[in-house]
Amino acid sequence: MNTLIFFDKNKYEQEKLIFEQFIPEIQNAVNAYKSLALEDLKSEELAMLFFKTEELIFDKMVQQNTLSINGMEVHKHEAIKLIKKPQGYENLLSIIKNTAARIENAIQHTSIDNRLLSSINRTYELNSKGEVVLKASKYEELKEKNKKYAKSEKAKRLMKLANVIINECKDPYLDQLIKGHPNGIGHLLGSILKSKYGQSGVTLNVEEIVRLNYN
Repeated sequence: MNTLIFFDKNKYEQEKLIFEQFIPEIQNAVNAYKSLALEDLKSEELAMLFFKTEELIFDKMVQQNTLSINGMEVHKHEAIKLIKKPQGYENLLSIIKNTAARIENAIQHTSIDNRLLSSINRTYELNSKGEVVLKASKYEELKEKNKKYAKSEKAKRLMKLANVIINECKDPYLDQLIKGHPNGIGHLLGSILKSKYGQSGVTLNVEEIVRLNYN
């Protein structure tokens, strides 16, 4: 079982906000779809709304019924061209095009993958009110991404020892003994411990513990 060393809450909050900032844009496209007064949009249809808009609207209008002319069944790709689109359809296409362009442009200035829209079904969903929200699974994914673990037995043992020392390193004399004495335990543990910047005491060197997972 892995032992949690550190959770970078600040970085998690920053990354979470990046994904959340696109919710109003996506909601704008969803609202444009709602104005067509068709069957409710489902979460799994968000990608289709952006990339296969015409097919989505056709499916919602026809609702799996077969179209025929003079008794002959019309193939779907032909029927899509023939069927009259609902009022507001052209406006929907315009909003989707502009929304996608704004999102793609904004992503260039963030640290996230520029394929946000193509993976929209994995990232966003519609709640019971038809509102766009970030999926719970995405929040968990972002949390895990910003956690550091001690995985190897060596890393776990040294982390446990280092934490004992950290908890005891309150007295100024011990602090100096641990960090400054040539025979101090701080030197024996090498880079596992590091001084707190501008403060007394020592703290774990998270990256060094992580490195031990592979040594």
